[in-house]
Amino acid sequence: NFNDRPAGDGAWICRNSWGTWWGDDGYCYISYYDTAVSASQAYALEFEKADKYHNNYQYDGGLFNGYASLPAGYGYYNTFTATEDETLSAVGIGLFSEDVEYSVMIYDAKTNEPLLSEEVCGRTTYAGYYTIELPEKVSLKAGDEFSVYFSLQTNDGYAHIMVDSTYADSQFVFKADNEIAKSYFTYDYGRPGYSLSLADDYDWCLRIKAYTEKEEAGISGDIDGDGKANLSDIFALKSQLSGEQPVTGKADLTGDGKVNLADIFYLRKLLLG
Repeated sequence: NFNDRPAGDGAWICRNSWGTWWGDDGYCYISYYDTAVSASQAYALEFEKADKYHNNYQYDGGLFNGYASLPAGYGYYNTFTATEDETLSAVGIGLFSEDVEYSVMIYDAKTNEPLLSEEVCGRTTYAGYYTIELPEKVSLKAGDEFSVYFSLQTNDGYAHIMVDSTYADSQFVFKADNEIAKSYFTYDYGRPGYSLSLADDYDWCLRIKAYTEKEEAGISGDIDGDGKANLSDIFALKSQLSGEQPVTGKADLTGDGKVNLADIFYLRKLLLG
């Protein structure tokens, strides 16, 4: 398939959008050894099934429209309002920096209390979009305000996070919800955050997302979320009462709006039958 034989076998099969008149019925071949590919930016996309998540909370909506840069160590967060009872199971972020060390925390936006028992940490490879599964799910009720907070560290001292806004060119109009966006940056969550919304003279929203699943009716007494009610749930409930773990809605077994010793007695009676 090549006039000039490359150094080895293997090639990408590429389809152009121009039609079958171009190339080999609309296709061409790029050798794995073709160095021209490295002369410019290349993109690869991995797609999830559309029904993997129930809701996608975001303010951005168009193509890449720039990035914001702050010294490494600063945090960025979007605040969203849950539209129904659901479970936060993953978050997303768009980064223009490569090799970024990140930590993620979910906060109650009204009380500033963390909703995860510990930060979710990791490291990226290339610049681009990342979806990060939360090992610990967060139960949300309709109307709950929650913040998805990213702290970023890079080797060059600056973290570049993708931003978006509504704009138009000669052919397309890209629509973002930057007018209502609750996008902020700060050095430490809990301190006053600096808004990137129009209300504060910025025309940006952060490409930070939250992905939720429908809140399923759980098993009564299943405090640790393993799908069963057993002895481990008593230990999980005690950890919440002692402050070792954050208190969850599942722990209020008596339905009195509080988590206390009465719930332990209730769970013990439930397990003993």
